[in-house]
Amino acid sequence: MKRYCAWDIETVPTAEAMAEPYPEGDRQPPANYKLDEAIANWRRKDREAWETDRIKEYSLSARTGRIVAISLNYRGRDFIDLTALDPDDEKSMIAEALGVLTNRETNDFIVGFNSRTFDWPFLILRALYHRIDPYTYQPHRAMWADLNDRYSKYNIDVRELVTFGDWKARGTLSQWAAWAGVPDKQTAGSQVWDWYRQGDIASIAAHCRGDAQRTGALIERVYPLYRGS
Repeated sequence: MKRYCAWDIETVPTAEAMAEPYPEGDRQPPANYKLDEAIANWRRKDREAWETDRIKEYSLSARTGRIVAISLNYRGRDFIDLTALDPDDEKSMIAEALGVLTNRETNDFIVGFNSRTFDWPFLILRALYHRIDPYTYQPHRAMWADLNDRYSKYNIDVRELVTFGDWKARGTLSQWAAWAGVPDKQTAGSQVWDWYRQGDIASIAAHCRGDAQRTGALIERVYPLYRGS
């Protein structure tokens, strides 16, 4: 088995995004709502739904969200847990992660789950937001082209392997990890925002590490697919 670094990130909305007010003028009750009480109840429920939905929506965009934790797993043995509860710490956390992920002297490849469409672009866009020059960590432009190439043999998305590139295929990391024989975890990504508001960075890091560990276990089970790619 080659040397790999399995990785995962956890994201939360930025304070600026969460400060946006409820767009009351753009969200109106159905036309058949006439009574003030019915309209008020609809408005209360809609505001609650909007508050819940925007947390997930803003967390999934590098424009309205930021990285709060990164876990780097060296073949299931050694972990590096990077966290940034304070937004001011995100830049240094990203810089350290890029140094690890682009180090081909220690990694034969890096692997994430759904990392091709989420983790990797999110990481790079947040790096650029902080004016981090990626070429500082990997000066060879050809290697960056490989890192961003869907068919890269260095930057691997194990979800693409197990679905044979079918982006419509269903199956979460936990479901595929269970298929690979990894016990189900007791935490969920939906808890990250509550942990963040509570200042519980340890729980966020542990959850992130669990996902990186499951990603590593999954690539070990389907390694022949990678080796034959």
